[in-house]
Amino acid sequence: MTHAKLLHDINAFCRRAGIAESTLGRLAVNDGKLVQRARNGASIGARTIDRIYSFMEEVNSGRKVVKGRARRKQSVASVEALSEIRESETAERPYHAHEYHAERLKHHLLANTCNEKWVIADRCFQSITDMAIKSPAFRIFDGSLRNGVVIARVLRALHNQHPNIPFLVVAKEHGLDDLRNSLGRLADRFLEHPLSVFVVTNMNFDEATSLSANSVHAAMALDWQEVALKGSTAFDFQQQISALHPKLAENWRIVTGERGQALYEKPNVLVLYREDHKFLLNEIIPRPGYERREYDFVLASHLYRHSAPMDFKVNRVLRPLALSLAPNGRMLVIQSYGQDPAHEVVKRIWKKEAPVFVRRQEIVSALRSSLGEARRKYTFTGATDKTALFRFDMHTLPIDPHNQISQSTLMAAWNNLVYVCQVPEKEVEAVMAKHSDYLKITMEVINEFDGLWFINESFVMKRNL
Repeated sequence: MTHAKLLHDINAFCRRAGIAESTLGRLAVNDGKLVQRARNGASIGARTIDRIYSFMEEVNSGRKVVKGRARRKQSVASVEALSEIRESETAERPYHAHEYHAERLKHHLLANTCNEKWVIADRCFQSITDMAIKSPAFRIFDGSLRNGVVIARVLRALHNQHPNIPFLVVAKEHGLDDLRNSLGRLADRFLEHPLSVFVVTNMNFDEATSLSANSVHAAMALDWQEVALKGSTAFDFQQQISALHPKLAENWRIVTGERGQALYEKPNVLVLYREDHKFLLNEIIPRPGYERREYDFVLASHLYRHSAPMDFKVNRVLRPLALSLAPNGRMLVIQSYGQDPAHEVVKRIWKKEAPVFVRRQEIVSALRSSLGEARRKYTFTGATDKTALFRFDMHTLPIDPHNQISQSTLMAAWNNLVYVCQVPEKEVEAVMAKHSDYLKITMEVINEFDGLWFINESFVMKRNL
């Protein structure tokens, strides 16, 4: 008699009888852990095996009766419950859904392990803290909403300085997951600052600033949803915002263009405000046909890759945003700078093939040329590194190479640095497959620089007239 055969018979018997294997061991041989030890390789004597089979035979013949615990049996009710769970979903999935770029997960990893969002939010507030507020509201355009951390922190700071001034925020976002996360962070904003209007759209930059589509076809397909939030608590607003997710999943779809770029399937505009403050906000609530392109502050943070053509960076992204500034309005442009530990790792691994960072001076020069005679209306600050450069850190360090948990942190550091340095995914995969020392080099640089930190550069563009 082999243990494999014994264990198979015990398992079958326990299923029929509705008892646990430990219960059988206890009733048959007064050893509740016998079966578990047998599964782990322990030897069982012949007399013990005979006692187990005798016990099972007595139960099968009816000479003995055992009563299994209800929780050990898979009742009809539990089967139905499991079936219902398998069929249900807790999130709406859009048809043929995919995110607007393949590195979305890397971005979320960066956002969750580094303090970049906090630092950018502080820099935004520094850029606007001395601005004069003009009627009827302070108007903000956020070129990349992402998970909503930056704009939420900026709005908290603005409320602290201007608790009774209406805020209009227009934000652009492609990804459905980011849209869900960012909207979830707004419930408390509507509670603390009821004089808020929040608008999110997936349109291109030259369309998003005016909330109007460029083509007749896109204009006909535009889905404009205005939601007046009812209630007076953050929970009230949270429940109503969450109820929007099914329709967002249906409408907020992405298609891939001829060059692999992300395009909206149809343009969308979502307008949120509190119903009990609609009368006070009526003048700033956008409506279909909204053409006003005047914002007091525009945030243009990481809106393009360094490898993108200059024409795309300037004419498709920055120029439309610059033209949307109101008189005395300001635009803060932020991009990666390099010359930090992350860049050092990349240079040591890729050497001559390391990515090249396009400096802000080149961006400003090209933007000035693109504006033509209109450039006279604008001034730029950030010419010196002292005012333009700023740092953010990966805040889960240091790393102990002998600790298993630290190994996952080291891998996160690697993902963060190749993402910030904008190394193409194919090159990253090739190195990870062939270059066995990439984590060792990462660890060496982290130790050499006493941590993993990154440098961004920025400049501010101000409209004078």
